Amino acid sequence: MMDTLFEITKTPYDKAMAKRIKMRNGLTAVSTFSGCGGSSLGLKQSGWYVPYAVEFIDSARETYQANFPDTFVDNRDIRDISGADILKRLDMQVGELDLFEGSPPCSSFSSANVSKDARIGAMKVKSYSDGVEQTTDDLFDEWLRLVDELRPRAILAENVPGMLQDDAYPFLRHVTDTLQALDYVLNVDVYKVTHYGSATARKRLIFQGIRRDQNVKPTPPVTLSERYTLRDALDTLPSDIPDDEMQHAGNLAPSYLREWNLLEPGQGSDVIFQITKADFDQPLPTITVGGSKSAADPLHPYEPRKFTATEVAWVTGFPADFVLTGTPAQRYERIARAVPPPLYYAHGLHMAQLLERTK
Repeated sequence: MMDTLFEITKTPYDKAMAKRIKMRNGLTAVSTFSGCGGSSLGLKQSGWYVPYAVEFIDSARETYQANFPDTFVDNRDIRDISGADILKRLDMQVGELDLFEGSPPCSSFSSANVSKDARIGAMKVKSYSDGVEQTTDDLFDEWLRLVDELRPRAILAENVPGMLQDDAYPFLRHVTDTLQALDYVLNVDVYKVTHYGSATARKRLIFQGIRRDQNVKPTPPVTLSERYTLRDALDTLPSDIPDDEMQHAGNLAPSYLREWNLLEPGQGSDVIFQITKADFDQPLPTITVGGSKSAADPLHPYEPRKFTATEVAWVTGFPADFVLTGTPAQRYERIARAVPPPLYYAHGLHMAQLLERTK
């Protein structure tokens, strides 16, 4: 029989979440494509001051502002924002900003091997649950334009791991070549969010860049030894689930409900493509913005429904006091699109340490 004195137990999920609040580190970041604030939250928890954010989508901006009332949130399309606008607001000069971050979407990576003007002629439109639409294919270029105009000491950008696929390689090279031409030393890699304290199985591609004159190279943050499961997270969920979210999550098509009755936790359907029932003893599988209407989003293991926005937010790494605004579908979409805060908490701590070495 094992001596219990020598058993190693991991920090409870809620206790690990509570440890992420840090004192300010004296460094300033600007956030773009800010969504509901996942990246900003991770940076703030790791000590960063985030006085300026950019978010074009009204419902996302409403959630962001509810959680970061002291941050100025620019509601303009990023195409209409200049580096001079940002610097004037911050009372800074070119090159003084510590960190410029963003999650610029790009719908057709493989078109990057043609000119920007040609891509604009065939731009894809991204739709949001509140009826807002936005063309997307030039948005990463607009983000790169702002890097050029601001010349921050460091940059962070995140996107889907699909940017590493063969058909996306020309676009990936376009981004890295542009940043290197602007004199940034880069580290580009895919990170498993579960390695940084989130109980989800999501993966994100992160571009880290530090301006060459800072004389330090970007490196990956250290991963945590503790891994959390869906059970670890939901067993410590500190808040009640709103009734409207439960109704939204339980609004399953009859075919989905039949499959839920047949599936074991962790099992996928042979009848309906992509449907799986989540396993409580694994991280939550990747979710989409569709919520209860999406076959790709996992079914709850023990109740005939999908997961709610409140559950997914907590499992992803948002604290219980994070305010979700809008309809249940909008709340779910906000979390599904958000950067998991623990991932940016880890990068925020690490980037701060790297930049401190340059002083």
